[in-house]
Amino acid sequence: MLRYRTNTLFLICTSCGVVGSLGLVFASLFSISSATKAVPERSSHLPAELVEMLGRSPVVVEFDRMAIDLPCDREELSRYISLLSAPGPTETASPSRSRKFHTGRLVAISGGTPEWIVKRQPNEVNYVKLGSEDYLPTWRGLEAVAMANGDRSEHRDQTLSTLAELDVALNCRIETREGSRLVADLLTTSISEFHLDQKEISWTASAIASYLPPQTVWWNRYGEEFSFDTVVQEMMGRKLNRESCRGLHLVMTLTKILRIDRKGRILAPEVRESLNTYLHGKLAEAVEAQLEDGAWPMLWSQSGFSDVFEYTPEGSNVNRVLVTGHMLEWFHMLPKDIKPPIKVVQAGSLWMLNNLRSVPEETVNKHFCPYTHAVLSLYIARFLDNDRHGT
Repeated sequence: MLRYRTNTLFLICTSCGVVGSLGLVFASLFSISSATKAVPERSSHLPAELVEMLGRSPVVVEFDRMAIDLPCDREELSRYISLLSAPGPTETASPSRSRKFHTGRLVAISGGTPEWIVKRQPNEVNYVKLGSEDYLPTWRGLEAVAMANGDRSEHRDQTLSTLAELDVALNCRIETREGSRLVADLLTTSISEFHLDQKEISWTASAIASYLPPQTVWWNRYGEEFSFDTVVQEMMGRKLNRESCRGLHLVMTLTKILRIDRKGRILAPEVRESLNTYLHGKLAEAVEAQLEDGAWPMLWSQSGFSDVFEYTPEGSNVNRVLVTGHMLEWFHMLPKDIKPPIKVVQAGSLWMLNNLRSVPEETVNKHFCPYTHAVLSLYIARFLDNDRHGT
């Protein structure tokens, strides 16, 4: 039985998969875990344990839009969404999981529902159909199947992180090779295998921050204890060149954690202060690094890429789209008190729109990752108007 040290937090009360509103109601003050617990002796062949009172729905963080009157209409951006959603030349009749995740966010924010999300009611997600062969039940819970060569076909915990953004509850079901399982089984696997040295931590931290609060600590299957404080400190100490998409997913996840902390405290005061300082610093570096044409270079953070001995990344068009699209999306995620000047967002958005119009459709479809973030940032800047969507 867990023994908790009292820490006053908001109890998050939500219904399964509510879409169209914040999906998160602060019903009452609740005293729950930040927890002291004598770590039990346990077998590493047992899955991690989750606290029974976990909320059924994720904490959803809204974009804090920086509105730009861009010279484009919904029809143009919808055309790009359709182009990005179509299978690529190396894919089969069905898009890859990674493409589904990237474009699913686009479809949702533009008011639609990804085709792999099944709803009983307009605002209630019931079932996730990503492909029964893509997920395998194991003794740890549920995990994504690797490709034939053993590599991951997606970022670690990208499934769980994306489902959280789309407001899919833990008690919703996902199809697997052996029948349907709960989305909660993905979280069990993620926590069971969690460690601070994992190569890709951004999607894992994003997913755990969405689904775990008000619980603030957890233990992996080896009995090692972690908290949002230790995760944030680890992430702030990492060099950005070793993180996905030139470190921008790392700062985006840290931004998400900061905003969740502002909804219901999950960080210690000193860690919260350090995180605020970190994000202010990274934002200042990003503003300083913007190029004259409005785009961003690969090495956009002076401190994040210092003392790193690596080759200079190719300054290709796709690489500039990669950084610029992610950068603009990050700006829309930042809270109101940590924002760049509007002229910075306007210049970057105009460069991004002109770039989209200048490249062949085949290029946009092939490089769906950078261009998805690009189109998403443009849609937010031009059209998002108090629509609820996760970050």
